[in-house]
Parts: sequence; C-alpha cells; structure tokens
Amino acid sequence: MNIVDPQNIVYNPYLTKPYLKDIKLFNKKIDNGYQQGTSESDLESRAITLRHDQNVLTIDYEAISYTRPQKNQFAYYLEGFEKTWNYVDSKTSATYTNLAPGDYTFKLKASNNDNQWNEASVILQVKVLPPWWKTLWAYMLYVLFAAMLLFTGMWLYKKRINERNTFRLERERRKQKVELQQQKLQFFTNISHEFRTPLTLIINPIQELLKLNEGDFPKAVRHKHRIIHKNAERLSRLINELMDFRKLQSNKLRLRISQFNLIEHTKNIISFFNEESKRRAIRLDIKYETKNLDVWADRGMLEKILFNLLSNAFKVTPNEGRIKLTIASGKEKILPLVSKDTPIPFVEISIKDNGPGIDQKDYKKIFKRFYQISELNKSYYGSTGVGLEMVKSFVELHKGMVMVESELGKGSIFKIIIPFGKEFFNGTDGVIPLQETPALPINASIKSKPEVYKIEEILSKKELKKKLLIAEDNVDLQDYLISILEQEYELIVASDGQEGWLKTMEHHPDIIITDVIMPLMDGIEFSQKVKNDPNLNQTPIVMLTAKELTKDRIKGMEAGAEAYLVKPFDTMELKVVLEQLLLKKERLLEQYANVPVAEKVQKETDVDNDFIQRVVEYVQKNIENPSLNVEKLSSHLCLSRSQVYRKIKSLTGLSPIEFIRRIRLERSRTLFQNDRNLNVSEVAHKVGFLSASYFTVCYKKQFGELPKKGK
Repeated sequence: MNIVDPQNIVYNPYLTKPYLKDIKLFNKKIDNGYQQGTSESDLESRAITLRHDQNVLTIDYEAISYTRPQKNQFAYYLEGFEKTWNYVDSKTSATYTNLAPGDYTFKLKASNNDNQWNEASVILQVKVLPPWWKTLWAYMLYVLFAAMLLFTGMWLYKKRINERNTFRLERERRKQKVELQQQKLQFFTNISHEFRTPLTLIINPIQELLKLNEGDFPKAVRHKHRIIHKNAERLSRLINELMDFRKLQSNKLRLRISQFNLIEHTKNIISFFNEESKRRAIRLDIKYETKNLDVWADRGMLEKILFNLLSNAFKVTPNEGRIKLTIASGKEKILPLVSKDTPIPFVEISIKDNGPGIDQKDYKKIFKRFYQISELNKSYYGSTGVGLEMVKSFVELHKGMVMVESELGKGSIFKIIIPFGKEFFNGTDGVIPLQETPALPINASIKSKPEVYKIEEILSKKELKKKLLIAEDNVDLQDYLISILEQEYELIVASDGQEGWLKTMEHHPDIIITDVIMPLMDGIEFSQKVKNDPNLNQTPIVMLTAKELTKDRIKGMEAGAEAYLVKPFDTMELKVVLEQLLLKKERLLEQYANVPVAEKVQKETDVDNDFIQRVVEYVQKNIENPSLNVEKLSSHLCLSRSQVYRKIKSLTGLSPIEFIRRIRLERSRTLFQNDRNLNVSEVAHKVGFLSASYFTVCYKKQFGELPKKGK
C-alpha cells in the first residue's frame, strides 16, 4: 500500500526559461543579422525594425525545461498593440498583421510542468517605420503646402474682391459718367429752352425788317440785318442740333427723305460762312461735276452734317488758309449698311482743310462723345463735344459712312459717302417719306398751302373782333405778340396759367395762345382745365413753347392743344394757325346755322354736335313763335341761361339771340326761293318777326340784299 500525503508533495522548483527561437516575415524566416529591405532584426539585442508594408510578423519561441517539457505553457503580450496577456497553453508562435507604424514591446513568459510561471519575461522591441507620406518631412511638406494653398487662396480671394470692387467702382464711375452726361445734356436742353424765347424776339423782328422795301434802309444796314438773321438762324440750328442729339440717344430720330438739288443746297449752307471767310481771308472753294445733282436724303440732317464739318474746318484752319468742299458721284462702291457684297451708286462729299491735322491713332476716337485727344486737335470736336458723333450717327441713318484722312501739320479730309437713289431707303425702318410725313396743323397750313381765310373776312361776318387770350410769362414776348395781333383780335393778356384760367372763365375767349412753362400753373394744366370745362372745351388752344421733343408734343396734344408751335416761331405761321382754327369754328357754325328749312340736320354722335342739333331742331319747330327766347330754349334744354349762352357762344361764336335770328333768316330765305306768292310781311310772320321793317333790316344785314321773291 502506497500512501501519498499532499502536504509532503514537493513541486518542481526549477522555473522554465523562455527564449525567442525565430522571427518570420510573411512566413519566411529571418536569420540573426538578416536584413530585408529596411527591416533589421537582432535576437540577441532583442530588437527588430520593419517597414510599413511588412505587415505579417510571426514570432516563434520555446522554453528550456527537462521535466516533462510537454507540460510547459506560454503567455505573450505586445505592448502598444494589446492591453492584456494572451495565454496560449503550449502554442509556440505569435502572429501579428497590419501593425500601425510605431514602437511596440513584445513580452513572453512561460510556466513549468507544475504551472509555476516565470515572471522574468523575454522582451523584444518591435519598431514599424511609417510610410514616406507619414514621415516628419512629409508632414512638414504638408504644412508648407497647406500654408502655400492657404496663402494662394487668400491671395486669389483678395484679388477677386479687388476685381469685384474695381468692377463695381468702374460701373459706378460709368454710371456717374452717364448721369453726368445726361445732366449736362439736360442742363443744355433747359438752357436751350430758355434761348428759344429771346431767339423768337430776335428772328421774327429781323424777318419783318427784311420784308420791308429796299429803300427803307441803307444798303449797309440791310446787309447787317442779313448778318443778324443768318447768325440767329445758325444759333437756332445749334439749339435744334442739341435736341436732335437727345432724340438720337433715345432712338427716336427718323429720316424724312425727299429729293432736292445737292449743289444748290450746299451753296446755301456755304453762304452762311462767307462773312467769316472774308474776315479771316480764308479761301472757301466748292467743286462739283454738274449743277443738276438731285439726291434723295433728309435735307435737314444733311444740312446739319455739313454745318458741323464746315464749322470744325473753320475752327482749325488758320487765317489766310483754304477750305475745299468737293461733291462727286460714282457708280460702284460697297457701303456695308446697304450691302456688304454688292457695289452701289453713291454720292461723296469731302471737306478738306489745311489745319494742324489729326494723328492716325485717333481717327476712330474722334467720333466718340466728349472725347478729347490733345490740345492740338480738340478743335475738331466743336464746343459741345457731340458734333462729330452726331455727324457719324446722321450719316449711318442714311446707310452711309464717314471717312477721315489726315496728316499732322498738313490738314484733314472728312468724307461723307451716302447711297445715291431713292430705292435704298424704301421699306427701311426709321425712314418717313416726306410726302407721307404726318404734319401738325401749322405745317399743313404752310406746306400744303390750303385756302387761307383772312381774319377780316371772318370779322366782317361777326362785325366784332375775335377774343384772343395770351398766357405768356415773358413780358417781351407778350409785347411782341400784342404788336403783331392787336390789329386783328381783341386781346386779353395773362402772365401765368392761373391768371389765364381766371380770365378765360371771365371773358370766354374765342381762341387761346399759351406757353407751357409758366409759374403757378403751367400750360398743360391750364389746357386741361379749359378742355374739362363743358362751357369752354370748344375753345381752340395753341401752345407756343420752347419744348420741342416728341414726348412734349404728345403731352401737349393729350392736354387738348389743337396746335403746337416751337419757339422761335414764324409770325405768318402763327397767324395762319389762328385763322385756320377760327375757320374751323366758323364752318361748324355754318354747318348748323345756315341750314335751310327743307334740309334735315344730320345727327352726330359727338356730344357738342348733338347739343347744337337739339338747339336747331327746337328753334325750327317753334320758328313761327315770336316769343321764342333764350329762357324758353334753356328750359327745353334743362340748362341755365348762362350755361346755354356759354355753350352756344363757344361753339358758334354767336350769342343765343343772334343764333336764333340767324336760323329765322335762313328759313325766310328758303321760303322766298320756294314760294313766289309770299310777300315780305307774310314771310316775316312765318319766321317769327312781328315787324316787317325790322325783318327787312336784319335780312339785308345778313345777306347784303333786300328780301325778294325767288326767281
């Protein structure tokens, strides 16, 4: 029998000593001192260095124990990668994959057959090198690159901000420049409007002086009158030129094509420069091939083109210099605005001077508005800085082109080339044939030369002067209008629109002349008040103003003006307009008052015509009643006596009593013509006259003959 006392059992006192046996990379053994790539291993020094791509590491280990070695156990721990020991029993290898770059410590311990652990661990230092893009130098490069990128981004952002600010400033500068130009043009436009009134007072009196007989003034005085008239007309042209420039800016300028003799037209323009030519001893020549060169163009625009170029030529030509104007025609030249491929007939006008000349680099720039190239050449631009730009625009409206040839110190040649023929303007936008141009009443009265009825003829029928109200704030112009109209009209003068309105309600004028720009109440508001009053709305209104833009004309016409005259105006033109407007009222009177009994008055849709028709029908229905008077007529029309008086007076020019008497007399004349058996007394009673003698007086006064039977 064997007896075992556990207390007396003695455990193996010899601890197992572990050691590293082999190190493998990708299951390939690394011998002591073996070097693979950048990896280094030394089992004796217990250290190994690996590259970042050597990511499969196997460590083989063993332990020295002679007592039942199969009972030995192992545990390992990779510090920096693991947090606890790995107890793997009798397994004798450890494998690690995908180790991150860094420093690690591999620790190993073992136990003997009696499970006695030896804490004296075997240590192996493992270092995994980072890839090149994770090295310190790489990070330094990264920081440097990021700094450069940040700097570049900031620089680009700052540059973009600067460009944006520069663009904004440039846009504001351009906007301010345009606004400044608009303000400048508006200023000159306003000044031009102010110029028109004194120009009127210069041009019209001088025209009247020129119409007097040759013997009324000495020859020298007549000559000075002509000089004053020409220069006043020239100033008027300059003002109109500025207005044309405003129209060009708004694309509202249109051609009015007509046929005229270019040679004669050019000679007339040159005549305006004769005085300056003589005074400065400048030789002014005109050369042409034939006297009969008829062209189709806008006469007014062509005149402004030549005036601008000749004015510039005189400004730069020294005293005793020479200016030569040449007019020629040709058959073949390409004008791009007509056709880019087909040559067409053309007319060329060239103006040559012997001034300082223009540098070739400035040829295109001189046609820009307000552009100044140098003190030497700035005279070519005129005083406003818009002359040559306007010339270029006018020529291009004619589908032509402007050419410049110049040599410094020798002079310049400006060439204007336009198509030669009417067919090049047919069907073109912006072209209004002259014969189809819509004209205001003033133009229709003068250009078409209609039958003009003199004021005296109208007054002979009424035996009284027509009442004309003048609303004008300029005292000098008031005096001038009074001087030319006082013989023909009974004048009522007002110094502003408000006074004009009060005097209109008080006097009920037959026709009104009003300015547009006036204090207290302008002409537009004054006209609207007149046209909105049922007792005054038939009063014709003539606007006499310095505002000539199309929008101003439209505004005036919308306010109710029958005619719109621009200062400086022509005296005869104003008189004809007044005559025609009064004649229109007279014809309205004849339409309703001179109606025979047998004729039936036509009904009209117009309110005023309907009113007159009701009056005529009522009078004819009660024509035999001698007690027919204004009170009965007012009661029939459901209006007051004053309203009936004002309405009939404004529409016919006659008082209600005169109008009723006129209808009675017209009926009597018809009775005499239709019934030969009626005597004067019978006809008088049939038309409401109680006295045959009074009827005879009225009849003779109306028709200029005694009442008699029809033949």
